[in-house]
Amino acid sequence: MPKAKPSKPLSRQTETVPQNSQNGGRFTRSPSFLPAVAEFAIVAGLSLVFIFIVIPAGTSPGGEIGLPPDLLPKAAAAAIGVLALAQFVFSCVRPAPDAEARPPVGHVLPLIGATVAGVLAVRFVGWEAGGALLALLALLAMRERAPLRLVVVPLAVAAVLFAVGEIGL
Repeated sequence: MPKAKPSKPLSRQTETVPQNSQNGGRFTRSPSFLPAVAEFAIVAGLSLVFIFIVIPAGTSPGGEIGLPPDLLPKAAAAAIGVLALAQFVFSCVRPAPDAEARPPVGHVLPLIGATVAGVLAVRFVGWEAGGALLALLALLAMRERAPLRLVVVPLAVAAVLFAVGEIGL
């Protein structure tokens, strides 16, 4: 009968400290707890900075009847803060994936580059063409290779942006 292969311990498991140590044998924090706290503090802190400082400084009170112009940016910043809190809570209660299971940072860099290029295209060639280029570059960065999707999605984005500009959808 073959021997069972020992399983690798999860990085989120806690270890007990010997009774004669300084903390009296209590459980220690997992090694990935501090990065989760730091991530939450940074994202939630930036969300609050945007809600209370950046967005009010960048918008003017609207004289029109209806919703204030800063409602959507503040709602988006608040949603980012709530999602950061949810991510923090879930990272505390579930085990962390193995390092091999996490994609390397290099997989994110093409998407960041596509976003920067798309935003610059929106600025210099307009909403419709820039939005279509942004959609196309994002699809390519996510390794989409189906020709139909590479044509239809950018055209749909351009059509929606055109409708928003012309009709005000």
